[in-house]
Amino acid sequence: MIRDLIKAYDKNYGFWNVLKENYKDSKIILFPVIFIVISAIGFYIVYFNMDKTTNKAWLLFVLVVIYISAVIWGRRLQMKNIKYNHRNYKEYEEYRLNEIGKIIEEKYGIKSIKQYEILDT
Repeated sequence: MIRDLIKAYDKNYGFWNVLKENYKDSKIILFPVIFIVISAIGFYIVYFNMDKTTNKAWLLFVLVVIYISAVIWGRRLQMKNIKYNHRNYKEYEEYRLNEIGKIIEEKYGIKSIKQYEILDT
């Protein structure tokens, strides 16, 4: 039963589904994702395939800065989409909880507080 709940949650709110929803809201979200992937690959290449030089340290620093900047930029774009669709993050969390609650009620027939307490344990 718990595995089914996790699968249902991932189906609705997994990384790829969230990325697809954000892509529908704003195509710009792909740029931070691309920069994250490129910086991670670049970090691997520079760290393991370059000799120890001062350029290696600078390249690693630049790649880490690019990675952190892309994560922050992507998060800001995601928050902008959340505010556009749900007004604030609290309403977005309530929306997600309600959707998961609907899945629990429809699939497992759990409706009473006692049943939720049993599920929680």
